[in-house]
Amino acid sequence: GVTVYMIATAIAYTGVAASGAVIGATTAALTGGDVGLGAITGAISALTFFGVGEFVVPEVCSALGATTPLAKTAVTVGVHTAAGAVSGGVNSAITGSDIGLGMFTGAVGAGIGAATGGALGLLGATQFGYQLVARTVMGGIAGGVVSEIYGGNFWEGFAQGAATAAAAFLFNECRHFVLSRGIWYEGYASYYESSGRPTASGEVYDEWGMTGAMHGVKFGTIVTVEYLDPNGKVINSLKVRTNDHGPSETESGRLVPHSSRIIDLSPAAFDKLTGNIYLGVVRVRVYVP
Repeated sequence: GVTVYMIATAIAYTGVAASGAVIGATTAALTGGDVGLGAITGAISALTFFGVGEFVVPEVCSALGATTPLAKTAVTVGVHTAAGAVSGGVNSAITGSDIGLGMFTGAVGAGIGAATGGALGLLGATQFGYQLVARTVMGGIAGGVVSEIYGGNFWEGFAQGAATAAAAFLFNECRHFVLSRGIWYEGYASYYESSGRPTASGEVYDEWGMTGAMHGVKFGTIVTVEYLDPNGKVINSLKVRTNDHGPSETESGRLVPHSSRIIDLSPAAFDKLTGNIYLGVVRVRVYVP
């Protein structure tokens, strides 16, 4: 399981770097820049924001207890601002541009872009096209204004801010598509009891069945659940069939997917996986074919 996860992750990062390099090289060619440097800076931006979406934002949200949409948006804006500064500074250093200006415009472009996307999301405008255009334009305007204030050229700042905001969004979307759909989910598992009641699939709940509840997974899917130790080493694994929706928690008076638990098992499945039902909650990785 660990090997498969590592291979899938390596393939994902390689693909992201290659995509970023192609975009960067193409942009440089169209604007009369150095194609080689464009490829390098494009790859760096892609990897930076892909990594931010995959690891940093979830960890910071978890550490700060950010579970509401507004709190998660605030964390995302802060992290993207920092990532934009790093990406902008590194890219400026590689291309021989002003590093301070690159960091400043990158930070503002990514931060404003993330804030724009978050605001649209809170208002229900989550469509890909709306998000991409709004983030890119607002990031570009912010970058241009900052560049002017800093004594630079508006359009150079606009290009830096727009590119950073667009990369932040595109490669976070790439992250969701590549790693969050159909390969591995990592988080926590528990068990639940609902004896005699129908599950979301219509089946009657059976506490002795090898079944589980997940969100976004088709009923009847056979998933592999790996029980992990604190270092991520697999202790045990088993296959269960999904027949219910869960785990959930209450947020603003309504049920939403749980922020840390990714699967709830029947008591029998949890006991077979861990050997001790009284553990309550354990760290797991779930493979969905």
